[in-house]
Amino acid sequence: MNLEQFQSKGEKCQKQTQKGTQAKKISGGSIRLPAALAGLFGFKPSAGASAPASAADNDFLRLVSEGCVSRSVRDTDAYLAATAAEPRSIVGPGELRPLRIGVYSMSALGEEASPEGRAAVDEAAALCASLGHRVEVVEGPRIRGERAADAFFVVAGSSVRGLMELMTPMLGHPPGPGELEPFTLALVAWATELGPLALDEARRALEVQGADLRAFLDGVDVALCPTWGGLRPALGHLAPHLPLDVLMARTRALAGFTAGHNPAGAPSMSVPIGWTADGLPVGCQLAAAPGRDAMLMRLAYQLEAAAPWAHRWPPDQLGENTNG
Repeated sequence: MNLEQFQSKGEKCQKQTQKGTQAKKISGGSIRLPAALAGLFGFKPSAGASAPASAADNDFLRLVSEGCVSRSVRDTDAYLAATAAEPRSIVGPGELRPLRIGVYSMSALGEEASPEGRAAVDEAAALCASLGHRVEVVEGPRIRGERAADAFFVVAGSSVRGLMELMTPMLGHPPGPGELEPFTLALVAWATELGPLALDEARRALEVQGADLRAFLDGVDVALCPTWGGLRPALGHLAPHLPLDVLMARTRALAGFTAGHNPAGAPSMSVPIGWTADGLPVGCQLAAAPGRDAMLMRLAYQLEAAAPWAHRWPPDQLGENTNG
């Protein structure tokens, strides 16, 4: 039984294109990670490339890139053209010179990807090589300093606290459980307790992370790695009622390959290449230096043409595999 037969074409998958905000879940990967886990295409544009991101006026919003997840490269390309800070046409498929593609499978936290993640990267690397690109193994970027991994959370908590102060006169009371998730409230309290010096330290840490990743990306045309490195998270893995330390640890691990591209302002995308033995998508991340969005998008078109994915679907709620 296929649940799709009960859905109209207009409702299928709710929408062919779903809007996402990179960093929305305080992870740095809220376009790419859902795309990877759902077998969809997700593209995070360079910092300031989208109209909402170009108007960012606080620390956390400056880490945000607007984008979407979709079933085709064309749909994402059209969405990004429509929401660009500066008017532009779609990139479209086009000629692409042979690229130097650096491949790695260890996260910025020093954690090796799962066997499924490594297998997906191997598959993507072989596909890139077959298309004429020069593929080589490289050492991936690393986060410097034990506390640097928490910098994202400090900035997010401090920025949300500022937004809460703006909301208070509108609501007539400070935002609480009726307006914000438990995780958000706990994160704000944690960041507040750390004090303003922690925010300054976090800003510097993110600047270093961004500079390090930009330097790494300057050494290759494209970097290829898993989008997420661990075992597939179960439903409720990031449930907002879980303890703060548990959610922070799980978020850090899940975003180990994606988070650094936000402070770097670098374009990156999750491409649905790689599937587990039981038919679940894995996904690979490809990234480039800031401003090289068009080149990365053309690579996505090339990969999609060589290894189409629109017909591939994870098993539905009844356990039926719909890949045909």
